[in-house]
Parts: sequence; C-alpha cells; structure tokens
Amino acid sequence: MLLPTFFLNTIGQNCLRTILHNIFIDRPELVYAPQLWPLTALFLHYMPITVVRKCILTLLDQPGILIQTKSDWKEHCLSLEELAYLCNLLRRDSQKRTILMTSKSNEKNVSATCKEDERRLQLARWCLLLWKLPFEHLVCLIDSFLLEGPKVFYRAGLVILKASLSGKYSKISSETNGIGRNVGDYSHGFVYDEEIFKHIPLTPSKLMRKMFSLRGVSRTKISQAIKSVQSLQGNFCSPNNL
Repeated sequence: MLLPTFFLNTIGQNCLRTILHNIFIDRPELVYAPQLWPLTALFLHYMPITVVRKCILTLLDQPGILIQTKSDWKEHCLSLEELAYLCNLLRRDSQKRTILMTSKSNEKNVSATCKEDERRLQLARWCLLLWKLPFEHLVCLIDSFLLEGPKVFYRAGLVILKASLSGKYSKISSETNGIGRNVGDYSHGFVYDEEIFKHIPLTPSKLMRKMFSLRGVSRTKISQAIKSVQSLQGNFCSPNNL
C-alpha cells in the first residue's frame, strides 16, 4: 500500500486522512485510487486543507489524469515496459526469453540482460517507485504533472531506466540500507528498484531536463503502449502487490 507522508507532522497526517475520508464519502464510485494519498500529502505542504480537497476533486473529474480502478492501475504499471520497447530502450530476445537493454556509457555500447519475468516484475513497480524519489525531485515532478498530465510520470520512469542501463547507478554501494549488492552490479545486470529512486544521481533540474529532452514520448505513444498491454494482458504473468 502506498502511504508516504512526506514529513507531515501528526496534525498534517490527521488532515490527510480526513481529506481522503471525505473524498471517498463524496465519491463512492471510486474503486482504487492509489495516487490520492501521496498527492494529497504533497499538496498539504503548500495549500490550505480546503484548497487541497478542491484540487484533488478537480483532478478526479479530469478524464485520464488519476487512476481510479484496479484494472487501470495494472495497465498503468505494465505499460512502461511496452513504452520502453516503442522508444527503443529495450529489445526482446524471444528465443532465450530474455530482454536485452542497450544504452551508451562513456561512448561505448553497454548491454545488460535479465530473465523476462524478473525484468517484468521490476519494471511493473515503476509507478510505486516514483514516490520514493527525494522530496525535492517529487515537488518538481508533481508541478510538471499538474501542467502536462500523466505523461511526465512515464518520462521520469524512462529517464531513470536509461540512467540505470548506462551504469550511472554503479556508484551506489552495497552499504546503502544493507542491500548487499556489489558496486558493479548495476552496470552488468538490470536493477530497477527502490534504492535507485531514493538515491537518484540526478539533481531535480537535471531530471527535468532529461525528461523533456526524451524524443518520441508522446500521449499517442503512451496510449499505444497501454493498448498493447490491454491486448497482451492475457499472456502476462501479472506481478503481485501492484
């Protein structure tokens, strides 16, 4: 369950629960909206309670902005992988049932492989992992989200994927939270997990620049990725705990 409080004190956390409680009373049709908690928690740092509630309700009224059903959430989780294929960040090796990930690092081609199910499980958690970004990164990301819509989430997920593939996370040592990885693991295999997001080696401004310099990440292509997930979902082994 996605329940970050982003440094809210006890009063702030009580306000957060009250706002969400009232929203779910007003909107009984809401089935599954995991983005509401973290968004509301962030808004409370910058707005009065009444304004936060109005903002959340306005976002809920806009089609395609916030996830409101579990089926949509699963499609949202799985669609980053398909978008990465469409943007040529990933390519399949159907014979070996592995995924090849290519990028450039220090002007040399770098490739990493992983088993299909392992890769799928890691990538499917991207929409949860985004909320593990440092607070200052999240503020910039949500500011862009309010202007541009959900596509900025996809852009952020792809930028961090590219950084991981290019070996930028090889400097994250095994001492980080006792994970127990070797320093070079990130450059030789595929890792896309909580530690990568929490210790992102990009400043907020650099993350934003890289996000909006990505080519081909349009709403049309995102819709195409979601449709691909919808058509192939029967063949997917849906990850648990999405």
